[in-house]
This record gives sequence, structure tokens and C-alpha cells, in this order.
Amino acid sequence: MPETTFTKLYGPSPVQDLYDRWKQQGIAQTRKAFLTEFSTLPALNHWLQSLELTGLDFELLLEGFTHGSFAHENTDWPSNERLEFLGDACLQMITSLELFYLYPEAPEGILSKRRGTLVNREVLAALALEMELAPFLLLGRGEVALGGRGKATVLADALEAFLSVIYLSRGLEACQNFFLKLTQVSSLRYWGEERFETFDFKSHLQEKILGLYKELPEYQSREIDQGFEVELRVKGKLLAKLVGPSKKQLMKDCAEKVLKEETYLDL
Repeated sequence: MPETTFTKLYGPSPVQDLYDRWKQQGIAQTRKAFLTEFSTLPALNHWLQSLELTGLDFELLLEGFTHGSFAHENTDWPSNERLEFLGDACLQMITSLELFYLYPEAPEGILSKRRGTLVNREVLAALALEMELAPFLLLGRGEVALGGRGKATVLADALEAFLSVIYLSRGLEACQNFFLKLTQVSSLRYWGEERFETFDFKSHLQEKILGLYKELPEYQSREIDQGFEVELRVKGKLLAKLVGPSKKQLMKDCAEKVLKEETYLDL
């Protein structure tokens, strides 16, 4: 996780650090007692102030920060999975409404595809990093050792949980206003037209191949020492081959490579 002005001031994990101090001092590890210090933590209140968020339920907020790996090690602490479930629904509603009004002529299929580009794991994780959500997560020891604070899945789930905390504390309008402001000031150009044109490379390539050759691109994968090797073929011809840890991402990257190099033409 990259160092920022905030983490230079408060450290990379102020909530986890607070818990670890409790543990080292032998203080009774009750969640209710911890909540009192958590709610007055300077780093947390500074962060909420920077996001212009007030009136949040701190008990829900603590739950929203609690990853499943931490809850597994501390059985009386609920994880953020239920909040993540609700936050996903909030996110679907917010993005659906915004797209509905941004593109009044777009059919349902196009709106669904565009929503998919906005709520995918990688984009949500990038937003979570920009708003500096990662330092506040409570992770299990194993997850900390594996760099969980920088994992896309952990960050995306935590953002969804955080949105549900806003929703439950202050309602859908406050949740919607927060998310729209977050995305409008983001460096990701979240609502930018180019995101919709370039994100879904697999679908874009599939449409082109079907139009040209009346068949689908063929993806072949196998496990190797480095993770996976994925090959993309059209009409039996190898157009791209990439290696990496994620088979799903490799398929997208192969499609992007073929589209950019236009190697699918004149086969």
C-alpha cells in the first residue's frame, strides 16, 4: 500500500494498531469496550471529517471495517460480510439511477454493461485506495502477513460495507451523495465515456469476431508455476499468449492486446 500524507501522520493501520496495543497491555478484549476508544480515535475522526461525513453509527462502522479473517480469530466480533451484501445493493441502485438519467436513450442491455464497468472489483478497490479506506481495516494475522490491506477483493468489499454504514446511519440520499461526490473528484474518470468504450474488452472483441467470422474467440488456459498461461485464438490462429496470477484478468488482457494490435483482421 503506497504511503500517503495521511499514513505518514497516523501510520498505515491506526485501528489495527489500537487493537494490538490493547492486546499487548492485556486489556479485556470486549468489542463494546474497544468501541469507546475506537469512536474517539483521532485518525478516524480526521478521516471522516476529510470525507465530510457526520452522524455515522460507530458500532456499524467498526463492523464495516472488520474483515472476515479478523472475525474468524475473534469470534465475538461480527465481520463486514452482511454489510457488504447490503452495500452491494446500494451501489447497484446508485449507479443504476445515475446511468438511467445520464443516458436516457440507452437500452437496458447497454445500461447493464455500463453498470458492470462501474461496480467491478478493480475499480471499487481503486476508489477505496483513493479515499484511504485501507488503513482502517481490521484484518486477521494471516491476512496482514499476506498484504491483505492492498488486495482488490478486500478493498472492494470494504467499500461496499462502508456504503451500507452510510445508508443505515443516514439513509440512501446521503449514501448516494457521498458516492457521487467520491467518484466525481476521483482521478479514475469514473463516469467518463472512455471507460465504457474500453473496459469490457472481451465483449468488444467477441462482437467484432462474430461480425467478421461468425464464430467466437477461443480462450485456452493452463496452470503453470507462475500461475496461469492463457492463449487467445481466432479461427485456430494464436493471436495472444500471456502469463499471470489471474486467469480472468489474463483473458481480458489478451482481448485488449488483440483489439489494440488489430491482429484479428484479415485472418
